[in-house]
Amino acid sequence: MRSPADPLQPTTLVDRDRPDEHTRSTPHDHLQDQVSETVCWLTRGGSITRPRLRDEPLDLKRGLRDLLYLHDNELSDIPDSLGNLTRLRYLNVSENVLTRLPEAIGRMTGLIELRVQHNQLITLPDTIGQLGNLRELWLRGNAIETLPSSMTGLHKLRHLDLRENALLELPQPLAGLPRLRHLGARSNRLTALPDWVIDMPSLEKLDLRWNACAPSRSLLIELERRGCVVLL
Repeated sequence: MRSPADPLQPTTLVDRDRPDEHTRSTPHDHLQDQVSETVCWLTRGGSITRPRLRDEPLDLKRGLRDLLYLHDNELSDIPDSLGNLTRLRYLNVSENVLTRLPEAIGRMTGLIELRVQHNQLITLPDTIGQLGNLRELWLRGNAIETLPSSMTGLHKLRHLDLRENALLELPQPLAGLPRLRHLGARSNRLTALPDWVIDMPSLEKLDLRWNACAPSRSLLIELERRGCVVLL
């Protein structure tokens, strides 16, 4: 869990950049009115005066460089123009009805954290592997069945949340993530744990709860010897 001083901590930047109750836009204001140079907050966020976005055109500033919040809306798609935000560090599109991410997301090479929880994704675009600076990828509550082989390009990824998806097995590309520390695979459809997980050099926590998975004792002992906590 990040400390309050971490520049990616949402609460720190929300307090500073989010409009207060007296100045929030009405449903008829232009979306770009809620865009600042560093942070864009386009979420209903509990406001009774602002309706959820659906698929209105998003006029985002190309130079947006810190955070973009689009969570808790009814978006079924996000435009390829999102790829123009090459300096953006944090993107949250959770709690929408997305069935895909655009291929253009691969151009967002400044991303450090990507949150896509509680949508309807089945997989990720191949271009996801171009996000070489990505450290955290949150995918909980989708319908993901597999991951692209390009995931091996996420050399800096430390946290991967795959809880509550439809994985039948842990995707082989995960073996190529040298810095991955936390892997959450709780509540999928896993029936086995592959032997290659012992070759993941940085793995510290592996959550396999609520699966029909019974790893061999020898595999569990080896993971524990390497300092990895396995939750079953």
